Amino acid sequence: MGRLICCGILLVVLLLGVGRGLAAQRPRVNLDAQTMKAALRTETPEEHGYIDEVLRRVQRGQLPRSLVEATFIWARHKPEHRFQYFRQALRIQAARLGFSAP
Repeated sequence: MGRLICCGILLVVLLLGVGRGLAAQRPRVNLDAQTMKAALRTETPEEHGYIDEVLRRVQRGQLPRSLVEATFIWARHKPEHRFQYFRQALRIQAARLGFSAP
């Protein structure tokens, strides 16, 4: 499973880099806690809190909305472990762009 997650993360890194030019053409996603938690299938209080913190950082301008949207769209289409994919990919991409993800 670890290898699968690593391959998935590598894919998101590549897709987010290519997809930036298309971001203006994409419709905006409703980034609210309830929608994200349901789509990413969060289960624990820690996972719920992570989503809440990500959204707080977006509101404060500490994380780009477009980054969170793109990562959310990508992760919600995974058949399993959606939240784990979202969290790891967001951390990698945020660091690459010079932001700090929770």
